Amino acid sequence: MLKSLTALYLLVAASVALPTRHSKRDDHNAGLTWISKDSSLPKIVLYNTGDGTILAGSPNGRLDTTNYGGPIGGLTPETLIESAHEVLDIAQIAVVNITTEGSGGAGSVNADPDRFLSISMDAHKRLCSEGSDIVGAVMAHGTNTLADTAFGVDLTLNCSKPFVATGAMRPNSALSADGPFNFYDAVRTAIHPEARDRGAMIALNDHLVSAFYATKTNGNTVSTFVAPDQGYIAQFMSGQPYFFYSPALPKARNHFDPFKLALPLPKVDVLYGYRKSSSVFTHGLGLIS
Repeated sequence: MLKSLTALYLLVAASVALPTRHSKRDDHNAGLTWISKDSSLPKIVLYNTGDGTILAGSPNGRLDTTNYGGPIGGLTPETLIESAHEVLDIAQIAVVNITTEGSGGAGSVNADPDRFLSISMDAHKRLCSEGSDIVGAVMAHGTNTLADTAFGVDLTLNCSKPFVATGAMRPNSALSADGPFNFYDAVRTAIHPEARDRGAMIALNDHLVSAFYATKTNGNTVSTFVAPDQGYIAQFMSGQPYFFYSPALPKARNHFDPFKLALPLPKVDVLYGYRKSSSVFTHGLGLIS
């Protein structure tokens, strides 16, 4: 009896440890490689910005949720998919790497307008072109500027197909990492028929929010992305989005054709002032004589 139980335990442990069985299939016409278990499943594109907590690990143990980063324990887009391998039960995924750098270097904290325009223009070609069989897109992004990039995509991607941004507030090495489930929720949204015609969205912490209204409200907690006045679009339960209302776009949302925008975009500096603040900067810029 003991031998039988031991054998059963080893069999179960081995099956859990085995990597997910999937295949890679090159699509030379689209220039994509599809990761899939079933070629009949809907297709989505994963935009990998190459950074962010969702891909990060920590050398300081599983309780570290603030000082993570570096080469230890980090994920690639492929290992992110492996960590949430259930996504391959519902979709085929092709990774598109976006490698733009801001003036301060790589990373979401230094992201500049080139990033959202690069993503938007690529997504427009892949999702919105006539005859495209790609049903939606997911963007994995660092949360420092996730709302900014998603907002830029929302204003420049004029397509009915879902575009869902996601990230994480805890590294993948944490005791209770939120990245894999956030990623699964984003993929589930991207293939969901009720997610169409809503503009870009952000999926984090079991909730879906419009990228047009979303803001990051806390630097540490998982419930950071909210739309304080407009509320959530949907709530996730067991990996399924439950939408609160029918598809609609934000009323004040405008669309800008990304292919007609000249790069680099002109910069507009914002100077914060207060009563009795120094006038050195405003005098220096010639704003006050």
